[in-house]
Amino acid sequence: VRFKLDRCPVSPNLRMGISAPKMLRWTLLFNVATFTSSHRVLKTDALPPGYQDEVYCPKPDSREGWCQRGRLDREATHEVGPRSQSLECFHRTNHTCQMVKTWGFKEHDAEAKQQELRRTHHMSECQAEDLKIPCSNR
Repeated sequence: VRFKLDRCPVSPNLRMGISAPKMLRWTLLFNVATFTSSHRVLKTDALPPGYQDEVYCPKPDSREGWCQRGRLDREATHEVGPRSQSLECFHRTNHTCQMVKTWGFKEHDAEAKQQELRRTHHMSECQAEDLKIPCSNR
């Protein structure tokens, strides 16, 4: 008995040669990515890999120090641009903001810059209660 592909009772993805476990994995990954980034507006990076691959904020002197968050003044816009354009460092105690520092492997003296940034900066994101507080210095 032969089955014709156009009358196969399975999904079109299976007819294209994509296995069911692989489709399930892709669906789960998409759903997890969508759920974890739901507090941020979808933005597209305009720079190719190797520029602004990692984004850093100053290391906190205490638990109340700097964290990384999406910029509130750009939240409603759907601009395309570098990552540093849509992120900022937010100080939890005095509610000031500053620009993030970036690193990419194609930058001049990339290894030394990365070591220095990892020693003096971090990549921790802000907690939910810090996401909507406006910057006091803007």
